[in-house]
Amino acid sequence: MAHIRYRQQHFALAADETVLDCLTRNGVAVPSSCRSGACQTCLMRASTGTPPERAQRGLKDSQKAQNFFLACVCRPDTSLTVLLPDHPAETTPVTVRGLELLNDEVMRVVLECHSPIDYRPGQFIRLFFDRT
Repeated sequence: MAHIRYRQQHFALAADETVLDCLTRNGVAVPSSCRSGACQTCLMRASTGTPPERAQRGLKDSQKAQNFFLACVCRPDTSLTVLLPDHPAETTPVTVRGLELLNDEVMRVVLECHSPIDYRPGQFIRLFFDRT
């Protein structure tokens, strides 16, 4: 049976349980959203052990090389020591250039990036508002 170690705590993974579900079941707050690996909100890093290849699908090669993985789809066969990133892996300053309400639930947001970003059509992004 695989175990997850997080901040000096050890948790046993139940059969076919994801790292995200294991940590959440044990009271650890892990950011998450889609639970399918698409949004990458649950990005974590294994400091010991190797995450399964499936848990790294969609990540950049540089992230894979550093043992980053998506906790919501990670069902490891071996034990892992895991960490949350200290800060978002990548941040890019942007300026909001336009807002348009398309319907009651959808808004078009036009952003001006201050540096180039590598993205794929349909990819999720997380926005942080700097109040300074």
